[in-house]
Amino acid sequence: MHHNHLGQVWEWEKVWEQENHIHLVLVKEKGMVQEQVQELEHHTHLA
Repeated sequence: MHHNHLGQVWEWEKVWEQENHIHLVLVKEKGMVQEQVQELEHHTHLA
């Protein structure tokens, strides 16, 4: 098992990078949705 340690670390880094990427995408989408909601609220106040 010992020789597989570096491979395992590499796998974890890959998984971590993917999760990080997904997290960034979600944060970006959430921010865009919040902006749209604010715009909608802005328009309804004017109406």
